[in-house]
Amino acid sequence: KHDLVAAVDEAVNTAKNQIAQATSPDEVTEATQTGEANIAAVSDDAKLQAAKNDGIAKLDEAKNTTIAQITESGLSADRQNALINAVNEAHDTAVDKVTADTTIAQANQDTTDGVNAINSIA
Repeated sequence: KHDLVAAVDEAVNTAKNQIAQATSPDEVTEATQTGEANIAAVSDDAKLQAAKNDGIAKLDEAKNTTIAQITESGLSADRQNALINAVNEAHDTAVDKVTADTTIAQANQDTTDGVNAINSIA
């Protein structure tokens, strides 16, 4: 969060400086548009990170719920361990995918796919 706020502050200050140094209305317009675009890019990054954070939280919840179901299942210890290992692997794979995603749509889809993969183990 701190890094995103700093990035917005930097974009605003850069735009203000470029506007102040402008020598024509066209330069003012260009500096304003560039500043707005830079701020929008930071906003998009923040929204993507929020989607990733939400996705990872959902994956963590699915993992914890599924592991609880497995440990309460009455299955043998060996079978429980095998299933818990499968849950952990599915969780880690899904988290890696969500972390690497570059769009909100990808993060949402990888979250859904990961939750389904984890839930299917139960």
